[in-house]
Amino acid sequence: MSGSRVVEEFTTTCAWCAGPFIARRRADGIVKRTCSASCQFLLSGPRPVPRYGAANNRWRGGKPKHFCRSCGQLFEGYNKDPETPRIFCSWVCANAYNNRDWGEGDLQSRIQYEREAFEMLVEEGFECGRSAGSRGPCDLLAWDRDHVLFIQVKSTRNALNPSSLSMCAKAIRLLQAMPVPPGGSRWLFLRELKGRGIKGGWLRLQVDGWEAGRGQLRNRLRQEVMLWMPRKREPDIKGV
Repeated sequence: MSGSRVVEEFTTTCAWCAGPFIARRRADGIVKRTCSASCQFLLSGPRPVPRYGAANNRWRGGKPKHFCRSCGQLFEGYNKDPETPRIFCSWVCANAYNNRDWGEGDLQSRIQYEREAFEMLVEEGFECGRSAGSRGPCDLLAWDRDHVLFIQVKSTRNALNPSSLSMCAKAIRLLQAMPVPPGGSRWLFLRELKGRGIKGGWLRLQVDGWEAGRGQLRNRLRQEVMLWMPRKREPDIKGV
């Protein structure tokens, strides 16, 4: 480049250490002021110190503070959902408050049904990927030559329990907000556990096109569960 061509060399003194060195004047008039990169660094002065936390002008206040409903301790944590603030500091406290006996094995208890659904789909000829224990909208991704399924897996001891219906409605809303490619479909796999006269089993629901209101979703879920309960069998995904 013509603008960076050296047009003159001459001896001068370094602007930092005052030692002599051969300077070069470029065609654009720029002349090096120091004899080395270290002298240039020292001449430029201290670099700005990175600012973290409240000293940063983009600080948003950090993690919100909450009081755990179980142990009463103050803890910091981001909300998993903007509409639902954190109420427990850990799964151990959540289990203790809700009288669940899973203890520290709660994560394994939750993902075992994801694994069960994974194996079930593989047996049906799907290729599958799993995000174990994720809190995102999609736990499983299953595909074959003609279908791509985005699946949220939930489990409950009673599918008609109001809290279970609310849990599933929230999961469906997250699924519906997730973009899917052409040919993709959104599914809720609900695992009802055995006990108290309940046979247990899988309810598979394709939720594309469902009304997005929370009350509407709860009513639709209740109807689907009532229809499913007498037969206790799963619909054929590939026949949908």
